[in-house]
Amino acid sequence: MVYLTPGSSLQNVSKMFSSCTSLTTILCNADFSSVAQGDEMFNRCFKLKGEGETTFNASMISNLYARPDGTSKRGYFTTSKLVEMDDCNVTLSTQSYTYDGTARKPEVTVRKKADGSVVSADCYSVSYADNVNAGTARVVVSGS
Repeated sequence: MVYLTPGSSLQNVSKMFSSCTSLTTILCNADFSSVAQGDEMFNRCFKLKGEGETTFNASMISNLYARPDGTSKRGYFTTSKLVEMDDCNVTLSTQSYTYDGTARKPEVTVRKKADGSVVSADCYSVSYADNVNAGTARVVVSGS
């Protein structure tokens, strides 16, 4: 998998992924627009697939397909669901528990600071530590 980070600037990408025969996914941010130039960009990327219906086709290897796959335009890129956790608020279903010797795993809710919308659980991961014995436990939420 390759992730094109927000703000990346791609100009001439001739043969950028050429002969990456095991490449399956290229992630990009939602506002990714296009690549200016790039012959044979996806040559021999036999396993590459866009997020929609686009699968590798030997006649579709130029920069014209360096875009998110959509209903009106075919492309090999998949729009990323990565979440910047700095732009979110995290809340727990329960803040404290009475000790009973069992692991405690409160439900986690992640909301975007900008509009308060709930972030889908498949966009982040949750791990718990020190959550069995009395004391302070840790809940770690990471964008994924």
